[in-house]
Amino acid sequence: MPRDRYDFWRGETDLTPPVDATLDGAITAACEAFRACDGAARDEFRRGLSRDDCYSLMNFAVRSAALAIRDKLRERVEAGATALAMIAAAWVDPREISWPFSYLCLAATCLGVDETAVLRKAALMADDQVAAALRQFLSRKWQTETSGLVVVATPGGDGIISKSIFPYAPSVPLEQAVAQLAAMIRADEYQPTVTCVGADLPRHWLEGTDDEALDDALRSVTGGASVTAVLRPGEGEDRAHQVLMAFLVEVRQPAAGEVLGRLAMERRSRASHVLLPVKEGRLFCLLAGRATLSGKPSFETATSIERFLDPVSAILRGIWHGRG
Repeated sequence: MPRDRYDFWRGETDLTPPVDATLDGAITAACEAFRACDGAARDEFRRGLSRDDCYSLMNFAVRSAALAIRDKLRERVEAGATALAMIAAAWVDPREISWPFSYLCLAATCLGVDETAVLRKAALMADDQVAAALRQFLSRKWQTETSGLVVVATPGGDGIISKSIFPYAPSVPLEQAVAQLAAMIRADEYQPTVTCVGADLPRHWLEGTDDEALDDALRSVTGGASVTAVLRPGEGEDRAHQVLMAFLVEVRQPAAGEVLGRLAMERRSRASHVLLPVKEGRLFCLLAGRATLSGKPSFETATSIERFLDPVSAILRGIWHGRG
């Protein structure tokens, strides 16, 4: 098993879309060798794993699902399932063992692969705890609509984003818009950690000025999406504990977007955060830069965050007017 790890800062855990990583080839070779082993050799392999190795295998399984969708390669689904069978369950939080299963099912569904057969085959090679988790997962009916995952088209190929629990019925493809926002943020000084649809616009960013108008405007939301990103390390500045968030919503009435924009402008600059509201049609986007450590000032200022105004405006125009 290779001892290298996926590099978060190079975007190797990002799925919108997934980027190629050298480690994939090494783990793929390990998967092929594992499939050729007998049961005793597989047990011996697992005894040699570390906790980090097991989480690398889980990351590989998720990446394999995303790469299978991006490249339309069915064999990547089987490679991801094999990686799960290789995990030594004693090193992994039992609540996390099933985390990659839905990604592989999504990829299988997209490519017309029988996900049940693939995961059952993996269960035959897995240790008892992982095999039990696979069988329990297969005992429930898996559906794309309730998986918490969404395939999104990007210029770099199809990717996967998360779907949260809030109502999501926009009239335009917010999933494409939020993927573009994530790409814009990634091209700047931040690395996205979570990109999702079915998200809300948290009330606390805008409350305290005209809460009745705020509540009316939030009730007008038809769907939302968000990106959370962390500031990349760098020299000469204290860049730890800094995040940039983008919240995107569609509202039913243009006036609701005007209200959200007005409230954001009134709370635009505080000691702990800065806000940038952007509106196009019935789309409203709020960028928020803040420090996550109490008492620490935001890396972004009211002036610096303005660099995002033109690119965010262009993304919203493209989506709202059907060019996204």
